Amino acid sequence: MGEAFVWMYRIETACRMQIDALSGGAALNPVSDATQKRTIEQGLKMYAPGGFIEAGLEWLALIRQLERASGTDYRN
Repeated sequence: MGEAFVWMYRIETACRMQIDALSGGAALNPVSDATQKRTIEQGLKMYAPGGFIEAGLEWLALIRQLERASGTDYRN
């Protein structure tokens, strides 16, 4: 469940950034093909099984953030 939430959270954050960028009214600078390719390669290494960003750790961090914001211990 935690991993599914983290993926949804990442997608929602990316969509929010896209909407914010497009609604600002300023001209956007296109990202080069080389930059896009490099970013994809890095993401595949980071988020792949065995990569250094694990959804389980991110989920635990989000739970701690929830607990701080609500002032309660979510797990109890």
